[in-house]
Amino acid sequence: MGLFLWCARHACELGGDDFFNVVASNGIYNLSPDKEAVMREVYRVLKPVGRTVFFEIVLKEPLSDEERKSHSDWFRCIGGASVEKDFLALMEKTGFKNIEVISKCRNAHTGYKFAICANIRAYKIT
Repeated sequence: MGLFLWCARHACELGGDDFFNVVASNGIYNLSPDKEAVMREVYRVLKPVGRTVFFEIVLKEPLSDEERKSHSDWFRCIGGASVEKDFLALMEKTGFKNIEVISKCRNAHTGYKFAICANIRAYKIT
């Protein structure tokens, strides 16, 4: 089995260019106010043909302004969540290719009927 490096880092300070074969995460984007910056950083540190695989809470429809500003919705990880199609479009804009939603399931933790947990895989193909 190859080398496995586990690191818990601030999402905007991952390391050198073209360093990782795989970047895996769980729910980092919905907690970031600048999702595009985090995606650019993941893309930057991936080796060519590297991939990212992660779970993320995405929405079936947008939150109201009131819901988005609610502290309790941020603690439930939905205050910063994106609508699924918008999230996938942002990944494509950032440069990811072959973006695939591997699976989706209801996220009972959030208590929000329009929130789903998506397992997403995408590649850096240069």
